[in-house]
Amino acid sequence: MPKVKLFVTEKLTYRREIDAEMPEEIEENDLNRILDWAQSGVVESVGDFVHNLREKGFKIGHYDDDFDSPADGEVECDDYEINDDD
Repeated sequence: MPKVKLFVTEKLTYRREIDAEMPEEIEENDLNRILDWAQSGVVESVGDFVHNLREKGFKIGHYDDDFDSPADGEVECDDYEINDDD
């Protein structure tokens, strides 16, 4: 029986809520620019995002950083290799 190696990508999505206070001098049009900056670059987790917000003067309260229960997931088989050798 031929063997097959499957290459699978699994993507998990987490929905987070972050309680934060922003500096008083920041206006709403500045907020979008700051949020774009905070999520750009090397941001691999909500902790990285929160760190970037703190650098801009935000006071961060409670946020969930638990990875146990994703809000959504997707699995896709990207490629495969068939090996007919036994």
